[in-house]
Parts: sequence; structure tokens; C-alpha cells
Amino acid sequence: MGFLDGIIKSTVRQVVRETVGQAAREAVRDVTKNAIQKATGLDVDGGGDGRPLPSRDGRDGAPRDAAAASGGYAGQGSPAAPGGHTVEYFREILASEFGGYELRENVSPGEIGGVGRPYDFGLYQGGRLVAVVPLAAHNRTNNAAWKNARAAAEGAGVPFVNFHLHMPNQRDFVISRVKRLLG
Repeated sequence: MGFLDGIIKSTVRQVVRETVGQAAREAVRDVTKNAIQKATGLDVDGGGDGRPLPSRDGRDGAPRDAAAASGGYAGQGSPAAPGGHTVEYFREILASEFGGYELRENVSPGEIGGVGRPYDFGLYQGGRLVAVVPLAAHNRTNNAAWKNARAAAEGAGVPFVNFHLHMPNQRDFVISRVKRLLG
């Protein structure tokens, strides 16, 4: 029995060592991933592309719509996502309901002396930026790029209202929030 006990103990030690080692590697990977994502705003949570999250203008290959940006949500009203609205949905509302403003897309915070992720929409009046409307995929507002863009708008006195793409965002709700923003 001594020989068999030795083999069992050795095997158990090896399994424990490998299991603990794997758990430690996964914990370090998760902490590192979260720190990088929070600091840079890069999508490093398994998508594998490492592209910046905020750009939806198509110039860098980043997603243009809610389905791509929010991890596979389908179109408006999809059972997979209560909201599932696309950038086009918001573009149509802003363009049709706020015709007294010039609507621009992918507005850089640099226009108001800031840094951070681009605002999906900017409303202009007389060539001056008077409001910004960024869109966010689920759980993507707690990173440095987002916080910097928000701080830039607040610092410049430019009203800021965001919408989460996975939320219902009924047309009347979007209109009333933007109207309230514009005063």
C-alpha cells in the first residue's frame, strides 16, 4: 500500500498545483484586462480585436450599430435586447425632431479642448457645439475615455446626455431628454 499511497499523494499534489496555478493565471489576466479597459477604453474583454470602443464611424472598423457595439444585440425590439437600438435609430430621431440644429456625427472632444471617446452626435447652432449625445453599449461608461469625454463637455459647459443602446429608449423618451438638455 505504501507504493500506491505515494502515487496518489503525488498525483493529488500535481492536480492541486495545476488547479491553483490556473486559477492564479486567470485572476491575474482578469485584473490586468479590467485595468487596461478602464484606463484606455479599449475593448479587451474577449472580442480579441482590441479596438477602441467608442468609434462607430466605420473609419477604424469599429462597430457602427448597437448589435455590433453591444455584443450581439439584434435590431430594435429584439427579444435578445430590450432596446437594441442602432445608431441609425438615434440619427433619425435627432435629425427629424431637432431640425433647428445642425447634426454632426463622431464629434471629437478636442473641439471643446478635451480628450476622450468621440461623441456619437453633436448638435450645433450657428456653428457652435451646443449639446453632445454619446451612445453607450451595455456597461461601457466606466472607463477613462468615457469619463474624460464627459468631463470635457461639462468643463466646456456643453450639455451632455447619453443613452445606453441596450435600454428601451422609446422615441418619446429620447426626444424629451434631449429637449430637457437643450432647455
